[in-house]
Amino acid sequence: MTRDSRGVEEKSRIIRGGFWFYLSNVVVSVMGFIYWMAISIIAGPSILGYTSAIVSLSFLINGVASFGVNYGLQRFLGLSYGSGDVVALKKYFWSTFYVSLAIYGIVSIALFTLGVYGYLLPGFTREMMVLASIMVFLGVNIVFQSFYVGIVKTHMLTLVNFIGNSIRLFLGIILVYLGFSWIGATLGYIATLLVSIVIGLVYAVYLLGRPTGFSLTCVKDVYVAGLASWIPFVIMIVGQWFGVLSVYGYTGVVETGVYYISFTIANFVIFIGASLVQLLLPVLSGMVDGRKRLASWVMKISIVLVSPLSMFLVFYPETILGFLGEKYIGGASLLSILVLSGIPVVATLAINNLVYAYGMYSRVLGIGLAQNIPRLLLYLLLTPVYGGYGTAIAYTIGSFTGLAFAAITSYSVGFRAGLQSLVKAVILPATIASGLYILGASWYFALGAIIAVVVIGYPKLGVVTKSDVRELVKALYLEDYVKKMYPLLKPIIDYLF
Repeated sequence: MTRDSRGVEEKSRIIRGGFWFYLSNVVVSVMGFIYWMAISIIAGPSILGYTSAIVSLSFLINGVASFGVNYGLQRFLGLSYGSGDVVALKKYFWSTFYVSLAIYGIVSIALFTLGVYGYLLPGFTREMMVLASIMVFLGVNIVFQSFYVGIVKTHMLTLVNFIGNSIRLFLGIILVYLGFSWIGATLGYIATLLVSIVIGLVYAVYLLGRPTGFSLTCVKDVYVAGLASWIPFVIMIVGQWFGVLSVYGYTGVVETGVYYISFTIANFVIFIGASLVQLLLPVLSGMVDGRKRLASWVMKISIVLVSPLSMFLVFYPETILGFLGEKYIGGASLLSILVLSGIPVVATLAINNLVYAYGMYSRVLGIGLAQNIPRLLLYLLLTPVYGGYGTAIAYTIGSFTGLAFAAITSYSVGFRAGLQSLVKAVILPATIASGLYILGASWYFALGAIIAVVVIGYPKLGVVTKSDVRELVKALYLEDYVKKMYPLLKPIIDYLF
């Protein structure tokens, strides 16, 4: 296989895998919105505050207890899968699963014991601590998520999320309706994780065969690679979920629910691009050459996808929040601030995964620290004074400091990402959105105008080329349809390009 054909193949893997990866996030977000809307209608907005506090605590602890296993495992699964080494693939997966199961089990028992004996966190009850301990144990699900991403079988992630969230909708809403309030809502989350683990085990056995013996060498490889990302990941996860817990502690349950919803929507938008760049780590790890070209192309496509919607929501945030109910419109400014972090997060993640695939762990550490230390410090300074707004500002500022360090890192390793095209991809929708907002245009007119301008403007400005479109069409298996429609599409294509 030639270098060019290998590059085309890997682009197709990332696009197809990224499509399913993003679709899995769409499933989680859409079904999550339905879930939150249903339970808040039944029990009021305060239920979101309690439940999000429990979820945030468990996610925070799970992030600390992961020791970076998600990134380390993805790297070595991608390396083994890319080289066709099935034996190594099995050893890396099962050995990591054994160790992760033990770690999450020990941490869960410790948290459960603290809760039962009354050693409670501020604002938490015994029941909240116990439920959080169960979610911590089920955090071993991270191994299966890393498995799907590492071998680029992200369609399984979509299927698992759909089944798990369907069960959450059914069980959680019934329990809340029966009067179990936030306990019932949290049990819905627990059911989702439990189902994901069961399906993950069945699929792993089906694909890899029976569990193998324990390999200390494989565990060492995964955790050494993971520790490079673990310190910044811990700071990120502490900052991310400490932000929610800070709002809960300083302002109360209602504002926590509003912040959590705004944060979820912002992540939904960010993941449009992040779903592609996230897959760079396993794919690049399995490549010998052409890594920088592939990373540059994926970064550009990701920013092209995320920029228009990000800029729209910066100026028209109340649009989507209004669908959830009037009580959530108060979070419009929060959403505007949070969604600003989307483009720098996507760009930073692309550069981070490139240097990670090269094994430059110190660079990975530096990027993570530059992004997340400012966030954590600013949470402590701004949240007590400005509540959720302070938390959102801190999160977004950290995204830009991380991007600044990532840009320096990319220059030092000789990675040129086509800065001119990236700037055009951001400025074009930002100019249209801000101009229409100043003129007082309605949101539906602004959205239509942004879409029309970028569809015409990106090709005209050279941001998107014919080659880009051709590769996207091929990756999504649309070649036959496009060939049939080409006589009709040719005048449009000739005009755009």
